[in-house]
Amino acid sequence: MVTEIKNSLYYFSRYTVKTVLTFWGIYIGFITLFFVLSVTTDGTIEFTGVNTLPVTIFMVIFGIMFFKDVFPYNIKLGISRTPFSIAVLIFSVILTTVMTGIAQLFLVFVNWITEKFNIDNFAFVGLNTQFANFTDHNTLIYEYLVNLTLFLLALLIAVILFRLGFKYGMIVLIILPLSLFIRSVASTFVDWLSYLAILHNNYHPGFFLIPIIGTSLLFWFVVRNASIVDQISHKG
Repeated sequence: MVTEIKNSLYYFSRYTVKTVLTFWGIYIGFITLFFVLSVTTDGTIEFTGVNTLPVTIFMVIFGIMFFKDVFPYNIKLGISRTPFSIAVLIFSVILTTVMTGIAQLFLVFVNWITEKFNIDNFAFVGLNTQFANFTDHNTLIYEYLVNLTLFLLALLIAVILFRLGFKYGMIVLIILPLSLFIRSVASTFVDWLSYLAILHNNYHPGFFLIPIIGTSLLFWFVVRNASIVDQISHKG
């Protein structure tokens, strides 16, 4: 099992590196462009939370694409489904750590540049500064947990669509949004989300373990019955 997990992680890393580098290349280029514009003109540019949102969007989109591309290849290599699921969970933690860490380092670097050269017309504000006056909780941990949870959720959506096909998969996935039209269900859902909202009094980072563990178990449950012929069988 250990060998299968290592082989899966090796393939995951090879699959991911180019995409991650491309994302950061575009992101840093975009920020650099506006930084240069603010320095060379009299305009003022301010970005708030922009180091967080692009990473979060990337984690969701990449999570859906990731499973569709890596699962068939790993199964063809003879990787069992349980080692594959464990490898995916380990990879999720590693990827979230890398993406969140780079985002924070880039934020610190940009702010250091603006302070070093006294650049007043360019502001790059992270959630740590934005929420500083509203909460005592660590925003870096919050960003990490949000990114990890959403990546795992994206993986679960991907495996459901892969296993059931787009038509039947969407029927399953739409059950929760439709159930929110029931007042009691919507009220319970909103109350539950309050434990994950950093600005709410109910918030505690430990509550993120519930969706993380639950999503991981559901992912493993669906994966263990998934086959590389599922997409072919549901095309009709």
